[in-house]
Formats: sequence, structure tokens, C-alpha cells
Amino acid sequence: VQNLSMNGLGVSQYYSTYTKKSAPYNVYAGSQDQGFQRSINPNDDIYNFIQSISGDYGHLVSGDGGNTIWSNYPGFTLYYPNPETAIGGISLDFPGSGHLWLAPLIEDPYNPNQAYLAGGSTSTGNHLFHLTANNNSISYQELPFSFNSTISAMGYSSINPQHRYVLTYYGNFYYSDNDGNLWEISSSFNGPDAHYFYGATICASQTNLGEVIIGGSGYSNPPVYISSNHGESFTPLDNGLPNTLVYDLVGTPDNKYLFAATEVGPYVYIFDEEAWLDLAGMHAPDQTYWSVEYIDELNTVRFGTYGRG
Repeated sequence: VQNLSMNGLGVSQYYSTYTKKSAPYNVYAGSQDQGFQRSINPNDDIYNFIQSISGDYGHLVSGDGGNTIWSNYPGFTLYYPNPETAIGGISLDFPGSGHLWLAPLIEDPYNPNQAYLAGGSTSTGNHLFHLTANNNSISYQELPFSFNSTISAMGYSSINPQHRYVLTYYGNFYYSDNDGNLWEISSSFNGPDAHYFYGATICASQTNLGEVIIGGSGYSNPPVYISSNHGESFTPLDNGLPNTLVYDLVGTPDNKYLFAATEVGPYVYIFDEEAWLDLAGMHAPDQTYWSVEYIDELNTVRFGTYGRG
């Protein structure tokens, strides 16, 4: 048979996008059922994407600006050493059990061929897994610390990557100042719950060391909180933001704007005005906004929507 749905329909539902941080600004995307996709050297028109592999892919990350790409499928992690051609991809089944269906994944801040997978464990508890991509396989190390429930988000400070952050399924926040060797819990704080199969989100400021913003389910509590002390304490950051589910957060390098991909559309927080604004206007799709990224060289924020058509 010939698949007639590969061209022209525009039906992909996106979990995640990653734009190469330098020219030619290739765009990679993880979608629901429509697989891992790539748009190579896109122009200013509607982008065409090629499906590298079918299935469900999310949490696209890279430690070298998009020269290599990590992503997760329900049940395994995929690594492309050359995502532009999608040749030579290698994978690792999630070690053990207890991971979210599309488990969170982040790049290692020190090594682009390494990443962190959220657990789950191979025995008991909930652990981080440190992944290493070798020539033809991915190996893993299960880190010893056990968090109190399934890990829903991970993050680190780009100013000083020794500062690491973890959010768990029911809103408990952990922080470390020594690359995750020792962890402390924010004992007086209970943050937003996670999306039931994808997780939550952590965004660390690129300007202010210690400023951390988290987002998640916000129907009975604020969906976004901010900390100025690495997560020891938090305050709501919800002025102008409806009670909704926040899937993803990203800030600009100058710390002037914070963008949120939410269940009810795209939002921006303007720090000088201390308020959220709806970005949808009259023209953006009325859909669930699942992912958001900022490409500094292009001065562009890119959202991915989970909506056909």
C-alpha cells in the first residue's frame, strides 16, 4: 500500500519541537502517531516535514544546539547523532518501571552525548537515569537518590549547572547545588501536579542565578510559581493567567519575557508589567499549546500545538 496521508494534510499533533540554534535552523518535531519529523533548512513559508520514524515522540532535547537530538517514545529513548538525515539512530528501552508514559528527558549540561531520563526505577523508588550514547548503543546509570513519587520534570541553571532541579508528580520540588549528588526538598511548598502522562515543566532563569519557575496543572491552584532562592520557597506567578494546565515554559535570555504553552493557548509573562498576556489574538489556532521554545538568533518563539487541521 501507499500512505496517502504523508503530504499536504497538516494533521500532526505536536508534543515537542526543537529548532537548531544556528543556521540552517532545521526544525525537529515529535508528534502523536505521526512520529519524529524533520524540516531541513526551512524557508519563510509553511514548513514541510519529513517523517523519520512513525509513532509518538516528545521531550526533544539537545546538548549541542541541535547537532544531535534526544527524544522519548512511550517505552524507550531515541538518540540521533545526525538528525538531519535520521541515519544511525539508537535507542534504549526505559530501564525498570514506574516512568510516565512519555517520560521527561533533559540534556546533560556538560556532555551532548549524555542525557537524564526521569524514573521510575529498576527496583523501588523513583530515580534519575543518566544515559550515555555510545557508537551503537545507549548505556545507563541509575542514580542512587530516590524521590518521593514519579519524576515529572527536571532542570538546571545554565548560569551554573551544578544547580539542579526536580519536580515530582504531585508537586514536590527538590533542589541540589552539587550536580545532583545531594538533594533537598522544598518542605513548605506543594506545587502543581503533573499532566498524567507527559509531566510538568521547569524553567531556570538565564540571567538571575537562583530564579526558578515551574508550571503544571492549575485548576485548583495557580499553574505557575516562581522562586528566587533555587526552590527553597515559591510564590504564585499567575496574574492574568487563567486556571489551566501549563505544559511548557521558556524564558528569553534577557529575562524580560516568559512564554507558556497551555491548555487554552499561548501566553507571555512580561516581567516589567508583572502580568501574563494572551498571545493568540484573532489569528493563532484555537488549540491546546503543548510546547514552546525560544531561538535567540532568530528572535523567535515557536509553539507546538496538539490540534489537527
